Amino acid sequence: MTQLINQTPATPLTLLERRYRFTVQEFEQLGKVGLFYGRKVELLDGEIIDMNADGDGHSTWTGSINEKLVIAFFKKARVIPQQTMRLTEDFNMPVPDFTITPLERYEPRVVRSDEISIAIEISDSTLVDDRTFKQKLYARNGVLEYWILNVQTSQLEVYRDPEGETYKTKMTLSKGQSIVPLEFPDVNLEWWS
Repeated sequence: MTQLINQTPATPLTLLERRYRFTVQEFEQLGKVGLFYGRKVELLDGEIIDMNADGDGHSTWTGSINEKLVIAFFKKARVIPQQTMRLTEDFNMPVPDFTITPLERYEPRVVRSDEISIAIEISDSTLVDDRTFKQKLYARNGVLEYWILNVQTSQLEVYRDPEGETYKTKMTLSKGQSIVPLEFPDVNLEWWS
């Protein structure tokens, strides 16, 4: 006869402790079978998040910035608009508005965080999330520079020098100011011209 071991009853798990977190591999499989067909989604902290529809401000800035970036980084880097980014973590696959990857690190596949020089978010309704969750996420995964174009104030927030879950350096640029990316000292971007 099997002897029962004296055990204390398990404490019931809370709703948050019972939630299922999707891994990057599961998220990619769901995409391959067409679950997200016609939808823009990203994986954040194991949850599949519907991305906001682009408003007028976001759409206007996306087109303008795309042109500036492609011209500025011509024959220097690959400008990748709105493509999933593969991180070192197993529960996150964000979709920044742009990533800049030096040509020598570019591979024709989903870009990895260690290949990226700059991640850029055009931020209107997502400003709080971009300044908090995504900033920590990109810093934690070693993205050298993270830029937020604040549509509401027409300012560019530049975060550099990732350490842990933060960036040690922050600059805010306004109309008439320009930025030189760390890995591209010969590129001078004038955002507001």
